[in-house]
Formats: sequence, C-alpha cells, structure tokens
Amino acid sequence: MKSIRRRVSSVAVALGLCGVLVVGMGTAVTNAKTTKSKLPKVINLTAVEDMTGVVGYVGQPVVQGMQLAVDRINASKLLSGSIIHLTVLDTASSIATATTQFSNAVNSTASAIFGPLLSGEALAVAPLAQSAGVVDMAIESQVSTLLPIGNYIWRATVSQLRFANLVPPVVAKNNTGAKTVRILYDSGNPVLLQIEQLYAAKFQALGYTVLPAIGVPISGAATPPNWPAEATALEAGNPGAIGVIVIGANNAASINALRNSGYKGVLFGNEAATNGQLIPAGQNANGFIYPIDYNPCLKYPSSKAFTRAG
Repeated sequence: MKSIRRRVSSVAVALGLCGVLVVGMGTAVTNAKTTKSKLPKVINLTAVEDMTGVVGYVGQPVVQGMQLAVDRINASKLLSGSIIHLTVLDTASSIATATTQFSNAVNSTASAIFGPLLSGEALAVAPLAQSAGVVDMAIESQVSTLLPIGNYIWRATVSQLRFANLVPPVVAKNNTGAKTVRILYDSGNPVLLQIEQLYAAKFQALGYTVLPAIGVPISGAATPPNWPAEATALEAGNPGAIGVIVIGANNAASINALRNSGYKGVLFGNEAATNGQLIPAGQNANGFIYPIDYNPCLKYPSSKAFTRAG
C-alpha cells in the first residue's frame, strides 16, 4: 500500500491544486501529466473537511471545487484508464473529530488526504500523515508551523501571514483618530493569534500604541462572548482603530456591537471576513478593512470591473 501511495502522491497534489483553481478561477487543469508508473484502477482520496461547524461556509465550496476537479479529471481520461474516487468526511470544525477521521483515513486505502481547514485541526492531524508517509494537502490552514512538520505536508492556498502586513498601513492612512489600536481575536485559533501578533508588531513600527489584545471564544463556542461588554472593553483607552481577527459569525457580531455602541473609529480584520460573513452587519460593515488574495485573471464581469478599478 505504501508504494501505491507514493506513486500517486503527485497525482493527489495536482488534484489539490486543481480543486483550488476550480474554486478560485472557474477553470480546471487540462494539461496535467500522469506518472509513468502503473496506477491502480481506482485512486482513493479522502477529504477530511469542515462541511459544518464554524467554517462550514468555507468547507462546502472547497469540497464542491474538489468534486468538480475529480469529475473533470475522470472525464478527461488523463489518468490512462484510472479514475479518482473522493470520499468526504465532515469534521464539524472539531479537533477531536478531525483527528479520529484523519487517523481512519491514514489507515485506509486513501492515497492522499485533504486536511481540515482550521489551523488547530491541521496541526493535530499533520503528524499522523507525516508518520504514515501519506500526503496531507491542507486547503486553508495558514499557521506558520504547519509545513515544517514534514515533507508530506502541503498547503493549497497562500497563507495570509504573507500579505496581512499590508493592512496596518491602510488602516493608518484611514485613521483620523488617536494613534492607538486594540485587537480582538479568536483565542482558540493558532493562526489568528499569529496574525494578531503580526498586526501588533506592524502597528508599533508605524508609531502606534498597541493596547492589550482581547481574546474571545471561537464562533460557535458553548459560551459565546457578551458582545456589549466586549465592545466596552475594546473601546477602553479610545483607540483610533480596532482589529477584529475572528472567524465566522464573530465578524458581524463584533462589528455590530462596536458600531451600535457608537464607536466611530476604523475597523479592520482578516480574510475570514469573506464569503458573506459581513452581510449580517449591514451598513455597520461599510469601510471595514481586511486582506484577501486575488487573481486578476478571473473572467467574471464583476472581477474584471474590480481589476480595472484597481
């Protein structure tokens, strides 16, 4: 089994990238090359993803992209008679569930595994893949300590840690208040702690006073934040800007709490504010600043208009 897994590792990695391209660009890889080694008739891949839970809003389109890539690759006959079969497991954004499912996948006929989205999940399961010599294609997990776990660990998307440093200068440009900043972050997510630290260091370099950060439970926690109280704590010291480094529903909830309490300063966040997460905030989200990677080759009319405007 180990030899089969190694032979199809490159195919699995190519599929992972293909799935990302399908989601992000509306295209599929059409010029992929298979290895010269004889492939099994059925190449089993497993996606251990957050179909529900705090980042289910990301996991569902990710898996849709994977399945579209599988369907197109199988229809194209690129694999010389072999077909790909994708099994999808739902972690429900639970580290314990992700670990159990991933362990089972490692010990199955899966040639490679697409790892879960949350960085806490990804860090928990990656050592299992590395130890077993099975490719773990992390889709969205961005924490900097993930890839160093080993050579079987891959990431399909760029980490926002590579471009989040662009946010503080934009915030500073739009801030007309005091040169002070306070940051709210999901305390249970490793990469959001790293982003909070990155933002704090960058603001300090810009001459800002960085007030103590405030951690809150991740979205969907059994005991949710008391948002009016959190807003009061965030506004203490009258910061000119407040960062909201959270996931899912905590984005709109924190923005609404701050704006409804009368806060007029600049609000900023991270890329987890995408995919409709700001809609519940309505007009309160106007002017909210956050980073996102973007491909200017997108063919959608709205994307072309955005590229021209830039």
